Amino acid sequence: MVFGEEVTRRDWLAATAVGLAGSAWASQAQAQAETSVAKSNSGPFRVCFNTSTIRGQKLSVDKQIAIAGQAGYDGIEPWIGDLQAFVEGGGQLSDL
Repeated sequence: MVFGEEVTRRDWLAATAVGLAGSAWASQAQAQAETSVAKSNSGPFRVCFNTSTIRGQKLSVDKQIAIAGQAGYDGIEPWIGDLQAFVEGGGQLSDL
């Protein structure tokens, strides 16, 4: 097919088939990427949760840690202010 020529039904069907195959490949690649992230605990890199993503929820640091653990993260990046508030509220860092 050359630019400016009329698109035939055969051209349209071929382009649709290529588009569907590309879409299926992209879905499979995304699923594999999600699986590899889920298995990242066994690899050389650790996945750490940055609590700034849920900062607006105003959760205590112990709840933030629980969320990170439930989501499968290897570690957490808490805000110093959240840690200080936990200690000022009677908590001990060793409890975390």
